[in-house]
Amino acid sequence: MNKRRWLTVRRSVLLIIALLFPVTGLAGLQWETREVRLAAPLGTREAIAWFPFKNTGTTAITVLDVLPTCDCTAAELATRNYGPGESGTVKAVFAFGDRVGPQQTVVEVITNDPAVPRTYLTLWVAIPEVMACRPTLLLWTRGEEVTEQSALVTSLEPHRIAALTLEPSDSRDFVARIEPVEAGKQYRIVVRPLATATTARIRLRCIARLDGGTEHPLAIQAMVQ
Repeated sequence: MNKRRWLTVRRSVLLIIALLFPVTGLAGLQWETREVRLAAPLGTREAIAWFPFKNTGTTAITVLDVLPTCDCTAAELATRNYGPGESGTVKAVFAFGDRVGPQQTVVEVITNDPAVPRTYLTLWVAIPEVMACRPTLLLWTRGEEVTEQSALVTSLEPHRIAALTLEPSDSRDFVARIEPVEAGKQYRIVVRPLATATTARIRLRCIARLDGGTEHPLAIQAMVQ
């Protein structure tokens, strides 16, 4: 291949590359991590994660929005505009409340970077289960005989229950009480609808206080349908 033909081929190849991969100013947020895994300490009700990033490109980037995928999570960002070389951090606060076991929440980061307009940040939290409540749903069918149903609350070793209380409810459709099965270890939440002629529902909240002083809320749904 002579030199002139080689230069023609080379220009053609470069033109194809330019068309397939146009350069509009190199921009991009480089994340230290897009996934954080945490173990929640006993007694806590929220987990906090930080997702640091840096603009390693040659043009400024604007963060248009940070959107948590659920109401239980809040996302914070100090500023929205990042020039080349500037760094920032997305702070995610996951208020897990009554949840136990492995949990996941996601934050979507939207930018004006056409190459990567959306980035998803994931926070995994392992929440220790110190109490077990089974079942969490008590169900009656409309028109059936009015009977009592119950849920069993059990403390998991080495934790012991110092006190278990039912929060007051303004419902006039159900009555509920606590019966001890094994003091400090196991209790029964007994629930009865006053009638089953019409649909009704209630969300019962119990507060278990452990020997160490920490409090743990539990929730039971009762329904007539």
